[in-house]
Amino acid sequence: MGTVNSDLRVVGAGIGGLSLALAHTRPPRGLGRAERRLVIQEKTPVLSEVGAGLQLGPNAVRHLFSWGLASELRSVAFEPQRLIIHSLLNGEILAQLPLAEQGRILNQYGAPYLTLRRADLQQILLQAVNKTGATDLQLNQAWQPEAMAGSCVIGADGLWSSVRASVWPEAQAPKATGHVAWRALVSQKALPPAWRSDSVRVWLGPRCHVVAYPVAAGEQLNIVAIANQKDLQAAASTTATWDQDADLNGVRTFLLPKTPAALRSLLEAVPAWRQWPLFDRPPVRSAADMVRGGVALLGDAAHPMRPYFAQGAAMAIEDAAELTDALSECSVELALSRYAQRRWERCARVQSASERNGRIFHASGPFGWVQKARDASLRLFGPQLMDPAWLYGGGPGLLQSPPLN
Repeated sequence: MGTVNSDLRVVGAGIGGLSLALAHTRPPRGLGRAERRLVIQEKTPVLSEVGAGLQLGPNAVRHLFSWGLASELRSVAFEPQRLIIHSLLNGEILAQLPLAEQGRILNQYGAPYLTLRRADLQQILLQAVNKTGATDLQLNQAWQPEAMAGSCVIGADGLWSSVRASVWPEAQAPKATGHVAWRALVSQKALPPAWRSDSVRVWLGPRCHVVAYPVAAGEQLNIVAIANQKDLQAAASTTATWDQDADLNGVRTFLLPKTPAALRSLLEAVPAWRQWPLFDRPPVRSAADMVRGGVALLGDAAHPMRPYFAQGAAMAIEDAAELTDALSECSVELALSRYAQRRWERCARVQSASERNGRIFHASGPFGWVQKARDASLRLFGPQLMDPAWLYGGGPGLLQSPPLN
């Protein structure tokens, strides 16, 4: 793209793009960062975050709090008491990890573990960005490479990134994982008292799993069920459409026979489901996968995550913080290079861990030996396996991510 100037053009106004815009306005500011003009171009005419809920580990929450969003987040998020893992086959509790309980996560990592609706996080970021008045947010503006020549471009436009397709034409398109997610939000007051939860609960079964956790300051329960598609009795769509209506009868026909009676009552209480076929790309291979000339990729545009480690949004927030730091240290071109060098190994590690967790969550095999071994490991070593210090502690002054093997 030739020589780049000090303009920063961000493509995409999702969680990653808005995080970058907000972080860019926060001190410390170096090398004239405050004077750089930042423009966000978003192809949709109205900002509306898709998806239901998300989990944010302390590695992401630390950044959001440092950007002045603690009170706003606490007004809409929920701090779950525990992470509880069950067997999907019989409901047995296999392992538990205190989260807010005993102040464990906050005391250990300097920030809490939060759950919230994706739309709430996007609105908090959007309001904070608008309040600064330092960002030009342009809606209904598609990516046009020729119009951005000479600017630093940040592709934060998601899994199906137009920036990536244009600047990395040799990169393969996202591929279907063979997994389908059903998601739902249910009012906690509408649920039987036994299912009104204050914790993150996960049920692991052969070739599928279910997770449920409170959002909306505890008023709603976010429920997600993910299954290997070839097991579905009613085949789900494999198109790239992210948010689709789900066949309620198909969901119940596939899930209910596999679940214990107690969990079945929760799933039966869900009035409507949304359906997401899951797509991804291979883990990042080098810094060159994240930066080329005056263009850098951020979040899912760079390193889409399968949902089995609950780190997709967190990695985008970390990207925004790292890129902001790099822009405070040096010229734009050098900053992009430093950002990619600092981020690619950690992102690749989390991508690989997410894929591996999916295999563990859905473990199956002859006579159930694989899932029995998984369950035994959780009973013996659950808290150690559920508390990834290398991930949650990664950041200035705390534990760092180990090298990627």
